[in-house]
Amino acid sequence: MKTCTICSNTLQGQQQKYCSNKCKQKDHYHRVKEQTNTYHSQTTRALRRKLKLIAMMGGGCANCSYSTNISALHFHHT
Repeated sequence: MKTCTICSNTLQGQQQKYCSNKCKQKDHYHRVKEQTNTYHSQTTRALRRKLKLIAMMGGGCANCSYSTNISALHFHHT
């Protein structure tokens, strides 16, 4: 007899892996959360990296000290 991979309930009819949509969503969330190469993980990592670089470089623009919007700040080779 097959059981749900999340809650171990007995599967019925055409169910192959999950007993309900709730269990399927729970499993998907945990798998995506553990992956490090998803779009969300990459953008989060990039934002942390940019904030760290801004702090290292003085907190704003080197020419005019603008620091209101971090998306306006860019880093170039020196």
